[in-house]
Amino acid sequence: MAFGQYFKNSFPIPKSALITHGYSSFGSLDLAWTLFDFGRREALVDAGEQRLSAANFAFNRKHQEIAYRVTTSFFAYQRFYPR
Repeated sequence: MAFGQYFKNSFPIPKSALITHGYSSFGSLDLAWTLFDFGRREALVDAGEQRLSAANFAFNRKHQEIAYRVTTSFFAYQRFYPR
């Protein structure tokens, strides 16, 4: 954050006037950071990786079920309807 200004002051003095001009500025900086998160970010990353692995296993399992059904149906068909 920064703040600046220009000012002009006038002081009436008998038979003359005192006039001052000047500039002033002010600056500040606010910082916020996490000093200790006790592994929270790493835990969130690990949890995401575990959810991804679980989804991958479920996806692969569904493909295995489909392949098994197709195979067993094919051999059952071949058994009852040989060529």
